Amino acid sequence: MKENINKLDIKLTRSIDSNVFGYINWDFEHEEEKEVFLKYAKELKIYLKAYLKKESKNNLNTIINSYSKGCINDLINYLQDNKDKILSQRAFVGSFELNKLIDIIKQSSIQEIYDLRSGFHIVYSFENLKEYYSDDKEAISWLREALEEYLISIQDIQKNRSVAVQYFIKDLNDIEVKLS
Repeated sequence: MKENINKLDIKLTRSIDSNVFGYINWDFEHEEEKEVFLKYAKELKIYLKAYLKKESKNNLNTIINSYSKGCINDLINYLQDNKDKILSQRAFVGSFELNKLIDIIKQSSIQEIYDLRSGFHIVYSFENLKEYYSDDKEAISWLREALEEYLISIQDIQKNRSVAVQYFIKDLNDIEVKLS
């Protein structure tokens, strides 16, 4: 079934010449049967995309909401394993509960902040971000501003942490530019 669902990525507006749910073009006796099948396959594709987007958002927030030692590593592993799924959903940072993410950054070690930056590089590492993640622009901006406020509160007290946060802010700024 999973293999057949993946085949729904075929442009269903053109004729299907590969197997979708066990059916191929010549399995239909009449053109109207094929059209009905394609109509329902399109509706199912829309439903599945919405479901997968919700599932991914739930997975990301589950990782974030269950903050514990290693949460950042769990997030990085999730990103590495699901990069294509995240790309197809066209949203990443917008999927997070941003206040919770800020809390996690504040509680994280310096190394975890650098690791989180690496996670953002996994997702936002290409030039044409605007085509895929334009919905994330507002969330990226909010996250950058929240980190700038946090930086002001720690820059005189925690120099090494300040440097890590500054690098993260620079990365977010670069992402914002690409999204503009």
